[in-house]
Amino acid sequence: LGGEHPMWLVTGHSPLVAGRGSWTGSGMIDAFFDYWLPVFVREMREQVLGADIANAKYQEVISQDGASHPIAKKGLSSYKDSPTALGDMQKTATKQHKARSQAAGRKLARLADMHLGKMACNRLQSSDLHGAGQLLDGHSSPTHSLSEERCKLSHDT
Repeated sequence: LGGEHPMWLVTGHSPLVAGRGSWTGSGMIDAFFDYWLPVFVREMREQVLGADIANAKYQEVISQDGASHPIAKKGLSSYKDSPTALGDMQKTATKQHKARSQAAGRKLARLADMHLGKMACNRLQSSDLHGAGQLLDGHSSPTHSLSEERCKLSHDT
């Protein structure tokens, strides 16, 4: 549960591709992991060790070219006067009403464990539903369900 991502990238040494501010190469990927990985590690620690321990071990890094080093602050409470990646992500989740949508998604996911849910999953995930003779045969998608025949007619006029 450390803070270094296990990935090696082969790239040039030019700041254009390797610099943290780069939008064209490995620097962008390193900057992303510098921002995202502390939050991910905290979430995994919460699942395994509990929220108190996860919050106590929370630590962000100074994102810089070369190796990024941990910030001296350790523990979520020590970041209370400064913005954090976790705080940014929590604000976004609030704006997107994630608490409600994820709760509904978890309830729906539990249906897959019931007998009817298992039957539906087996039927709906066993083949291409858009294939010949299948449930959505002739439909481009559930949200755009004009049959192929109707689509051809609308383009012929």
